[in-house]
Amino acid sequence: MSFFDRRDVHLSRLRNNKHHSIYLQNAFNKYGESIFIFSILEEVSNPKLLIQKEQFHLDALKCYDREYGYNICKVAGSQLGNRHSEESKRKIRESCRGMGSGRKLSSETKHKLSVAKLGKSPTITEKFRRGIISSAITRTKLSKEQIRIIQSTPYVFGIQAQFARQFNVSKQTISRVVKGNGELYK
Repeated sequence: MSFFDRRDVHLSRLRNNKHHSIYLQNAFNKYGESIFIFSILEEVSNPKLLIQKEQFHLDALKCYDREYGYNICKVAGSQLGNRHSEESKRKIRESCRGMGSGRKLSSETKHKLSVAKLGKSPTITEKFRRGIISSAITRTKLSKEQIRIIQSTPYVFGIQAQFARQFNVSKQTISRVVKGNGELYK
């Protein structure tokens, strides 16, 4: 994702009061858009060095410290070091309550869901459930060379989906390779 795309996504979410960082959203709402500056700190031509350079700037500027900035994570390209508050954990628990626990939907709700789906193509999950798509794609194994390519490529937004399409495997398989889990060789 380019700098301008990232900036535009952040600004769009901030302007619509839907940014993932409540801390940044509150500051944006309080002080206004004109107080914030988006700028390029360093241009990096080698994509393999992006995470390393980002980490350098995170450490140098300490923008993860609320006194100096609005970054949520202390580690570049990772949620490592980011802890949910007890209140956040409680909200997450409450929002998930009842999901997948066999709760019954009223006939009115079922009808509304049915009407909402009319004319829309089914999702990948729905296609798998109906047997429209074979699950063979999820059983495809990667070669050692493909795994080496995936693991040596630095994380960039959307790269897992790109590898999944390129190697004809699921995004979950790519995620397992990145995390180093499971038997994945042909």
